Amino acid sequence: MGSTNQMALESAAQIKPVETVEPGLNQVSNDGVGFYHRRMLDELPGAAFAAVTLFWIISSFGHLTL
Repeated sequence: MGSTNQMALESAAQIKPVETVEPGLNQVSNDGVGFYHRRMLDELPGAAFAAVTLFWIISSFGHLTL
């Protein structure tokens, strides 16, 4: 049975180094931007409904004061 230091060194020796990626091979950098644009387009109908509803409520209060 080995010491804990020896076991830790043996397990650390089995870890593979991180491979580097060449700059030209990274093609997924714009996926986040497309996802963001799709999510914003999905939210537009709700935002438009909220804006129209708020305008209607505010204009209704305006007509009550006249």
